[in-house]
Order: sequence, then structure tokens, then C-alpha cells
Amino acid sequence: MSQQAHILLIEDDLNLGLLLEHMLSKNYQVSILHDGFAALNWLAAGNMPSLIIADVDMPGLGSAQLLENIKVSGFYRHLPVVILSGKSDLDKAEGLVRKGADAVLQKPFSREELFELLQRLMRFV
Repeated sequence: MSQQAHILLIEDDLNLGLLLEHMLSKNYQVSILHDGFAALNWLAAGNMPSLIIADVDMPGLGSAQLLENIKVSGFYRHLPVVILSGKSDLDKAEGLVRKGADAVLQKPFSREELFELLQRLMRFV
């Protein structure tokens, strides 16, 4: 039996985080955190997800700083990173793609859009 892929979800909106965790946990192992500092600490503790999903706007350490830390790391730079963005943050999110994020998923999105993107990004993980 193959091991289930592990997604690190970083979302500060509690309701959206719970909804995403519920959707994703049927197919993936999910760890949910609420800010970039917690995510870096989680990674530094030796945890290794298959993919990271992060909100574009997070309290504390924002998505740009989180992405920068991930992409300069020898251990984590290979991880696919998906940025969740609202319409008002789309320019910011697209800037993160130029800095190394693998995709932007604009809210609201469908379950099908999310799973299609995850399958595409994790095909080579």
C-alpha cells in the first residue's frame, strides 16, 4: 500500500481552514497551521509535507517571507507551493509565482479545481 501524500495547509481563516481540511483529508494526510511562523517551526521540527498550500495574506510571517524561506532551503525548495488568493490579492499572488510559488488558486474555487491542481503538482513528487 502506498503512503498517503501529506499536505501542509496554512490558512488563518478558521472556517476556510476547517472546510479545506475536511475536503482534503479524504484523500490526503493534512496538517493545518494558522500562520507562517508556525509553518516554519513545523518544518524545522523535521516534518516533510508533499505539498504546501498557503494563504496569500497571513498574520506574522507572510506568504512572501514563508516562500522565500522555503525556496532557499536545501530540504524544502523542491516542495510544490500553492498560494490561495482572493480577487483583491491576485497581483500579490501572481508576484509570488515569479518568486517560486507553483500555482495560484483564486477564491472562491471549486473542489474539482483544487483536486485537479493538487494531482497535477504532486504527479512528480
